[in-house]
Amino acid sequence: MTDLVPVVTGRVVPAAPPASVRDVDAGFWHDPAARDAAVWFWVQSFGSAHTRDAYRRDVGGWFAYCDARGVPVDDARRNDVDGWRDELAAAGLAAATIHRRLAAVSSFYAYWVDEDVVERNPAANVRRPPRSREPTSITLTARQARQLLGYVDGLADTRPTVIVRLLAETGMRVGELLGARVEDLAMDDGHHILRITRKGGRGQALPVAPTTRHRITLHLAGRTEGYIVQARRPRRESASGGKLDRWYVWDLLRRVAREAGLPDEVVGSLHPHVFRASCATIAAAAGEPLVEIQRLLGHADPRTTDGYIGRTRGLAASPAYHVAALIAPDQADTPGPEGT
Repeated sequence: MTDLVPVVTGRVVPAAPPASVRDVDAGFWHDPAARDAAVWFWVQSFGSAHTRDAYRRDVGGWFAYCDARGVPVDDARRNDVDGWRDELAAAGLAAATIHRRLAAVSSFYAYWVDEDVVERNPAANVRRPPRSREPTSITLTARQARQLLGYVDGLADTRPTVIVRLLAETGMRVGELLGARVEDLAMDDGHHILRITRKGGRGQALPVAPTTRHRITLHLAGRTEGYIVQARRPRRESASGGKLDRWYVWDLLRRVAREAGLPDEVVGSLHPHVFRASCATIAAAAGEPLVEIQRLLGHADPRTTDGYIGRTRGLAASPAYHVAALIAPDQADTPGPEGT
């Protein structure tokens, strides 16, 4: 048994976090250390570091909700989770975000139900908001991407150009970029490659264009180990261990896009995943086969890849442009999107 120590509140907490799943006791989940240990054991069941980090944050939001309302985490009920869901919706969170957070909480409880630590999963039957199958991210046109690359290539700081080039040219996820190490760069059959870890822990070698590899070499300045893009000011830029924080990358991308002169509506909607979707649409517009784009992005299902491409293709072929031209008072509107 774990030794117990009294606290001022009259409740007891474990003297130390549980060292094994067998030592986890939900009755101590009011204690942050015991709660953190339960989360740690649970997230180890996921192979992807990105998934572990995201789910850890999502469950942390649920814990904060419970603490603020006096809901015991070990004895929460469906109505409690319903209230949290409604609060998230009232705060304006996207349906996909709410869906993911509820899924994380349900997964947490399901794990401990299986381990006979809690009796019920209060999130199991909570109604989740419907998710659209259509991607919600904007995409950049080839001209906009070229404009942005031209700007960052001219900066004295080489880190922005490495970040933008790798995201835009390979369509990698921001977590994959931030986890990429110098040791993962290699040559294969005359091609520069970067080995990354996909969702689920699956490895994949991505080709790196020669110009981009040269920019990486300049950025590394002889460095042979560590993350390719590192945090220089840990307190502002790093989540932990010298790895650049993803939120810093969000801010960086919007800053350089604004400085590059991209439209305000593009700058305001820009985030790392925009480059992943844009990579797919630009490749498709250039005639690349769907299967090759799917392979580059690492999608298990081609329908996911086609979702990116089909949305933009549908916009470009929309009759709305033709109708606008036909009914325009001055007949000046030209069918087709801007920025191609």
